[in-house]
Amino acid sequence: MVEKNKIGLYCSAVLFIILIIVTSYSLYSIYSTSEQMAKHYGTGISKYWADSMNWLKNNTPECTVVATYWDPGYWIAALSERKTIYDGGSQNSIRHTPVKDLNGLDCIADRGGYIKEENGVKYCITSRMQDMAGVLYTSNETKAAKILETYLGNCSELYELVSSDLIGKSHWWSYFSNWDPEKGKGKAYDYITVRLQGEKKLLLENGTALLYGPFILKIFYKNNTQKIEPLLFQEGKYYKIKNLVINQNNTYLRLNYSDAPVPGTLWVDPSFQVVIYMPPQIENSMFTRMFFYNGEGLKYFEPAYITPEVKLFKFKVEKFREDLASGKL
Repeated sequence: MVEKNKIGLYCSAVLFIILIIVTSYSLYSIYSTSEQMAKHYGTGISKYWADSMNWLKNNTPECTVVATYWDPGYWIAALSERKTIYDGGSQNSIRHTPVKDLNGLDCIADRGGYIKEENGVKYCITSRMQDMAGVLYTSNETKAAKILETYLGNCSELYELVSSDLIGKSHWWSYFSNWDPEKGKGKAYDYITVRLQGEKKLLLENGTALLYGPFILKIFYKNNTQKIEPLLFQEGKYYKIKNLVINQNNTYLRLNYSDAPVPGTLWVDPSFQVVIYMPPQIENSMFTRMFFYNGEGLKYFEPAYITPEVKLFKFKVEKFREDLASGKL
């Protein structure tokens, strides 16, 4: 019993440390993202955004729907001439979906809505913001597809758009994805982005430590084999992180450390100049899977137009509806 209490206290201490780091570095992450946006946008938009909007305009039906967070809604409408689900002027708008059209989702438990009957028809009343934030946040691809299908209307094409600015805005889209109307608040989760700040030789082992603020990549040799470990340094102690992902030429080396006390993933940029810590709540989110892994392993969303800054994924509507009708979902 005493041993269990010790383990519980140890885990609590580690989670408390992560909370401190998230609080400290989320401000840095948001500032860094804002700085990059200012550089890109200035008096206009970046080339990647312009090219993506031109691609949409020239390669999709006019009725095409674009799903994303609210910020670029006006750009998308003006430059691609395609419909968006919501924008800066409709952040607080609600959605009426007939309960029979929810694709098997529960209005309250799955969509965070409430049921209202009008003219003998039961509707699920949801927030467009919560729906779109929920698509980015969920790790359940089927749930995301079921939500987006209800926004298709009479069109046969829908694209999910993810962009680099949403890394710094994860605080808000994660917050609104699980927003509780009764409590008037949600839980927010942040990607922590840190640049390489130095490199040091290991004193007692043959290897190197790459330093990224509180995060460290320990690269060393053991029995003539190269090893690598992701670490969190806090209050004079090193804590191993559960997962490490290294992106090299769009091939993802994934390493899992089962004995690590720190949950989440440390994602390493191909240049090794940047690492991003992903807390467990968003390490497998749809945004993470689309933006960081280019949709790897997704069944109902395929890459349509990919740039370093903006990524468009086509919703495979026919395949989804086929599986839904056959009872596979």
